[in-house]
Amino acid sequence: MRVTLDPSSTAAQNLIATTAITTGYSGLGQQQKFARPQNGTVSVVDSLGNKVGVGTVTNGVASLSISTRPAPGNVSITFDGDPTSSYLINFKPSSTVSALNYGNWTGPVTKTREATSITFSSSVNLSVCRVDTAGDAVTFGLTNGTDTVTLLNNANSANTGVLTLDAIYSGNSWQSSEGKAFGSAATASVSAGTWTPVATRDGKALALKSLIVNGNNVTATYADNITGVFTLSGTGTASNPGSISPVLTVQRLGTYNNSIGFYEADSITGSVSVAGGSALAPGAAGYLQAALANAKSNGLLLTAAELPDYKQGSVINSLPLNPAKNYGLLLLVNGSETQIYSSYSAANPGGLSQFQSFGSNDRGLTIGIEDLNVASGSDRDFNDIIMTIASSSISVI
Repeated sequence: MRVTLDPSSTAAQNLIATTAITTGYSGLGQQQKFARPQNGTVSVVDSLGNKVGVGTVTNGVASLSISTRPAPGNVSITFDGDPTSSYLINFKPSSTVSALNYGNWTGPVTKTREATSITFSSSVNLSVCRVDTAGDAVTFGLTNGTDTVTLLNNANSANTGVLTLDAIYSGNSWQSSEGKAFGSAATASVSAGTWTPVATRDGKALALKSLIVNGNNVTATYADNITGVFTLSGTGTASNPGSISPVLTVQRLGTYNNSIGFYEADSITGSVSVAGGSALAPGAAGYLQAALANAKSNGLLLTAAELPDYKQGSVINSLPLNPAKNYGLLLLVNGSETQIYSSYSAANPGGLSQFQSFGSNDRGLTIGIEDLNVASGSDRDFNDIIMTIASSSISVI
């Protein structure tokens, strides 16, 4: 990303371009600095304090580039030059911050106006996971006023150091999550309608503090920072697909040489189309092979050779993802076409989820994948493959 900072109005730009050095300055002593344009270095710092971009101010014009993905949240711009040196434009230290939009995704879930409930437009299959480290067993559920659905009973907390969105964006911090397990998890089917996420500890209701909905992720945070994440199975679609050119960022902590794929799936049922115009639902015989064939035919299967090495990351700009379509995700364990997991958990052994979403507004869609069966032998750290789908075009908001 490259940015040039200029006055917003044409009149102001013309004034700067045509105005000579103001008369009345002697050009001697302290006044010498007013007779030359301002110069210095610009730094872009994200919400975690990481330096993610640099630039220069030369002859009163600032140009900068973003070289690293900024963490979710605002960015600030600092300037190390003399804030009083320019007779045309002064770049000064400021507390002003900017926000960058890398795109948002939407799925069959929305937040109500009151921001305490969510609405499913159709019946959905949810994966529910506890992600906080607060200790004490907690039960998570949904209520619509008359009915209460228990989704996760007596859930244990996550390990300290478990993978977080901040760690994914903060240098190599994500690597320290190896072996740090997420909390208890389960999958459940929820009918269409408006529901309020609820949680109880020792039989007592916990106050809902925040509710975030982004793409395929719903994150509910309660008192004492107890947090449950509800993950829908598909990617959903970009909220403004006409302005999105998807880029895939992949980070890897798995030792297996896994492959990953994206396949077109019905946004409500997760079904995949097959020859003859029929469709297979998740869990049906032949579903995973049909999904794999779909990924291959659309050029959306990435082998280990196209993915980063162990403890490395890479950016893939050429993946032909259509932001207006919903995709299911595939993991081919060690590249095997006979050991496949889908983000639609009904297609997996025991109906368990191998995928964990991380929600954040304006940062696309981030998903962590576990390559060993979560029911047996897995460390449940969901960092074997971490992928973020975002836009290559960044807007300032």
